[in-house]
Amino acid sequence: MLLLQQMLQVDPKKWISVKNLLSHPWIMQDYNCPVEWQSKTPLIHLGEDYVMELSVRHRNNRQMMEDLISLLETSARRKLQLKFQ
Repeated sequence: MLLLQQMLQVDPKKWISVKNLLSHPWIMQDYNCPVEWQSKTPLIHLGEDYVMELSVRHRNNRQMMEDLISLLETSARRKLQLKFQ
């Protein structure tokens, strides 16, 4: 029941981490070692229309907006790597 509660938390700060989820005894039942998890999709992927819309909305040129998105993606990826280590 605790696992289910951790998975259904509304507050993201209380969510069970993927690492803890994959090594949970209920998930590990009938397995010898935890599943190794790594996302196969980019963390952030925005189409050209979205980038253009963000550029107009925030009054930045397109290149500046692409640079900001790239910076955010890199920062978020590092945080996730630290969280799942």
